[in-house]
Parts: sequence; structure tokens; C-alpha cells
Amino acid sequence: MLRIAKQRIPLKWKFLAHQLSCTTTGRLADLVLPPARKVVIVANARTGSNLLRSYLDHTPGVTAHGEIFGTYYTGDPFMLAHIQHKGAVKHLEEMLRRRISERVVCAKLLYRDFDENYRRIKNIPSMADLFDYLKSEKDIRIIHLRRENLLDVVLSMELAKRTGKFVGDHYNIGPVEIDPKYCHRQFEVIKASEELCRSAFQGPRCIEITYQQLSSDTSAALKKLQDFLNVGPINATSHYKKQNKDAPGVAISNYEELKAHFDGTPFERYFEEAS
Repeated sequence: MLRIAKQRIPLKWKFLAHQLSCTTTGRLADLVLPPARKVVIVANARTGSNLLRSYLDHTPGVTAHGEIFGTYYTGDPFMLAHIQHKGAVKHLEEMLRRRISERVVCAKLLYRDFDENYRRIKNIPSMADLFDYLKSEKDIRIIHLRRENLLDVVLSMELAKRTGKFVGDHYNIGPVEIDPKYCHRQFEVIKASEELCRSAFQGPRCIEITYQQLSSDTSAALKKLQDFLNVGPINATSHYKKQNKDAPGVAISNYEELKAHFDGTPFERYFEEAS
């Protein structure tokens, strides 16, 4: 019953409680404890970022927020107005503040949050400054999460978009058709964003993790993150489950057409891995 009641609390009151905690117990903790480590997960959509965030959020001493510029926040009139008033950078700073005695406070950003078009759609001031802010703020640690096979990413994006299921149960949908030109463009955009983040976020404050490492060698991946964040063992507990268990050749109705389109391109390997 308590869990159900908590879920029904409007986001406005959750956020106001967050701010109150930051300015009271959080500030008191800052007086006697080492500063909380600030961490940002940077990833494309459909790369396992919810799974990673869930692992971190179930770890003692760690608070991990979800997409702070995603629909959960910007779809709420109060929160959207607050973010538009404060600006993107200030909102990120607010979400990375300690509430009680956390050793690590984490938030998640997607590649699209750095995009000019997304800034215009959401009408959020300083959204364009987010990328440069992360580059310059050396006390913010970066977890760059990737999914190596971009065909899996595009397929997952299509399935989520067509079913409206972005988390949760297995997709209840038959094979989907993916336009080759659209797929090619998505590969190029995602790859460009990956390389941009790789070049911008380097050095000891940054770490790169892949979806494959999280899913197939979870213990080793979490140990790597544990050492990076300097926290105790990361709890490999999550309620998130893989939504699509079908191979691309089964889940994509025009798979052979797609594969032929990418023959001889740098992206053909995604189909070799999928076969």
C-alpha cells in the first residue's frame, strides 16, 4: 500500500520534497561528509540506460535519477515551467545535489538532449550549453553507455515507438518493416554522437560501458563501475527486463532488404553480428 501511495504522489510534490531535502539535510551532510560525487550517464535511447540507472539506484549510498529532460519531467506542466525558468544547466545542477548523505548522485542525459532541435521543441533555455558545461565541469564524472550493434538500437527504437512500451513487458507485436534510408540516417546520427562524446569526454573522470558488457558479463561490468565511482558493491538488482528477445532477422520483416542496402558500407557488420 505504501508503494502504491508513493507512486500516486504528483511529480510537483516529489520535486519540491527533493529541493527541501537538498537545502536541509543535504546541506547539513555537506558540512560533515566529503562532497558527493556527481555523475552523468550519457547515452543514446534504447542502449540499456534504464537498466544501468536501476543498478546504480539500488546501490547503498547512490541516488540515480532518470532522464531529467525526458517526458517524465517535461511532460509535467509544473516541471516544464520550472525547467524553462531555471534553464537546462541549472536544472542539471539541482538534480545532482545531495539530498541526505549520498556518496554519489547521478542523472541521465541522452544524446538528443544536446540537439538544437530538441531544445527548440522543449523551449528550454541553455539547453544548447549542456554539452559544453559537461566538458568544462571536470568534477562531474561521465559514464558513456553504448550499444555496439546499432541495428539492435534502431530496431528497439522502432518497437518502442510503435507499441508505446519503452519499459516493461515483452513487445506484443509481429515483425516490423524499417525503411533502409531511415535506418541508414539513424546509424549515421548515432555514430556521430558516439564519436562526439568519445572525443569530448576523456581521461580519468570518464568511463565507457557497453550494453553487451552489462547484459552478458554483468559482474565484471559492475565491478568496473564500482571502482570508477569508488563505492561499495553495486547491487545487480533491477526490475527491467529485455523487451525484445527475437533476433533482427525475425523481428524485421524486410531484414534481407536492409542487409542488402548496407552491403559494402561501414555498417554491414551489424548484420553479420545479427545473423
